Amino acid sequence: GLPRHDWLMGTIPKNQKYLHEINKLKSQLGNRKLALYAPTFRDENKNVLPISNEEVTRIAQLLKKHNWTLGIRAHVIARPQDNYSLDNIINLSGSEYPHAEAVLECSDILITDYSSIALDYNLTDKQIMGLDTTQQPYSRGFLLDFDTLFPGDFFFNFDAFLLALEENISQSGDKKTSARAKVSRSLLLGDYAGDACKRLKTFVFETLD
Repeated sequence: GLPRHDWLMGTIPKNQKYLHEINKLKSQLGNRKLALYAPTFRDENKNVLPISNEEVTRIAQLLKKHNWTLGIRAHVIARPQDNYSLDNIINLSGSEYPHAEAVLECSDILITDYSSIALDYNLTDKQIMGLDTTQQPYSRGFLLDFDTLFPGDFFFNFDAFLLALEENISQSGDKKTSARAKVSRSLLLGDYAGDACKRLKTFVFETLD
């Protein structure tokens, strides 16, 4: 999370590569908003997205009705080979956008499953939705209580997810994070205010001196 969290909080300068990626993505989006789908990988099959091509297409079609784009960012070790014909689906993989935080900064809502990217995105104070239609337990397990700490509503039923997604993106103005997200952020981050790099510098060069 260093310096990713501080970059997202806007408390330290961004390097030129980071700024280039932001400008590149904004150019791709034009006047459209961005829903970021960023799932983690499964040991069983790292190179397939956890949701089907049909489900990806249905999400993109819904978003298109509201002038939104679907950006797909698979885990860095995954290499999904799917090609989609819809013009509002874009590739936000690490090869295209090495700085995940730049993608997070440009996104208007995050759709994920068990990825820790949700914890980073919680800093943006934007909506987070969880989705897992596999009907299979996540085999890698958790270090913490996932149900308590996930910063948003989590869906296992795809149709229920689509209804909630449309409600979220069709509301006027920017919908802020839910009470659940605020609790999650409080438990994980406490009073963190974008000062992780400063604290680390103080610890290394002053406390340890």
